[in-house]
Amino acid sequence: MRTIAFIFVGLISWPAFAFDATEGDMSCTSWLQSRAKLESWAQSKDVPHGKMPTDHLAGSGYLIGFIEGYDWTCPLKRPRGSGIDTDAVFERADDICKSRDVETPLLMLAIELVKQLDPQHSEFCLPRTK
Repeated sequence: MRTIAFIFVGLISWPAFAFDATEGDMSCTSWLQSRAKLESWAQSKDVPHGKMPTDHLAGSGYLIGFIEGYDWTCPLKRPRGSGIDTDAVFERADDICKSRDVETPLLMLAIELVKQLDPQHSEFCLPRTK
């Protein structure tokens, strides 16, 4: 039984490791570039549009996952929200990136998003950053 559990944990951790490595390279520059590609594809007059760009998926998933994780782990936040308006969150992330250094890492973008979305509790529930 331990062997099966070890294999299961190992299989689960590889995608998480790969995602973590992807997130580590993502900055506001790559976030804005991937969002621009997606917007260009969506506004294309060509039917069918062609293959949808997927550059934005890792960053989008990271930001939404970070916000959802914060929502579940902040003990001061009651009641919890029932959902997230992803378009509004991504537009806010775009605005933050445009106002910051283009090399701002995705983690710092996620922290700033939480501070803006929940200013009442974020001071107590987020780790201190410089």
